[in-house]
Amino acid sequence: RRLAIRDALGRPRCDFGVRHRDGFALDRRMIDVARIGARLEAFHAARRLFSQGDLDGAVESARFQLRLAECLGAEKLLDARLEAAAMRAEALAVIQAVADHPQFTPAHVETLRALIADQLSRWPPDADAWIGDRALGLIAYEYVRDGGIAVLLTPDEIERFAAEGILVDLPQATQRTVDQDTLFYMETMRKLIGRCGEPYHARADLAEAIHSELELRRNSPDYPIVAGRLLLVNLGD
Repeated sequence: RRLAIRDALGRPRCDFGVRHRDGFALDRRMIDVARIGARLEAFHAARRLFSQGDLDGAVESARFQLRLAECLGAEKLLDARLEAAAMRAEALAVIQAVADHPQFTPAHVETLRALIADQLSRWPPDADAWIGDRALGLIAYEYVRDGGIAVLLTPDEIERFAAEGILVDLPQATQRTVDQDTLFYMETMRKLIGRCGEPYHARADLAEAIHSELELRRNSPDYPIVAGRLLLVNLGD
């Protein structure tokens, strides 16, 4: 199966078939497949490196790990992009192990430099992930308009809202403010997407500013419950 994934990665175009119109029922299994494929390559690299002293074989595994991360991270889906970041971290651990090997040579330095430079040259825009996330958010608001917010809640969120004593009233409360809630969400996402062209450190304050604004509205009658409690909770993670 690892070799089958390598073969697939040799094709000129990658498409995981993400269907944003499916909303929160969107099939995310391709994230697990990519994660497992990259992990298999990491195991293969370890065997090559430590059992056989095959640095070139380990570098080749890192190459496929990064290619998998590239394909997954190019999807307009925040979960996919976050997992791609974790996969890149594992690939970099393989590269570090190669660099620490006693048989590491200047030729390997150049190979790894070219590999990383190639990845950076094809880095997908940060805005893509948030554009996809916004599409899912808009579909979530259609559930809310139909009184179906319960479909969107995770078990932890259900438990939290129940503990606060607002779970039963949540459908009516969110329906009552859904238009203002949607507007707040769309304006927030526009700010977020609009600043994606800046370096990450230059826009790191944006998440804090958004959470501060939500906190100021906490007790107001037009508090955007869906945006503030569901869609923008992990904005700074």
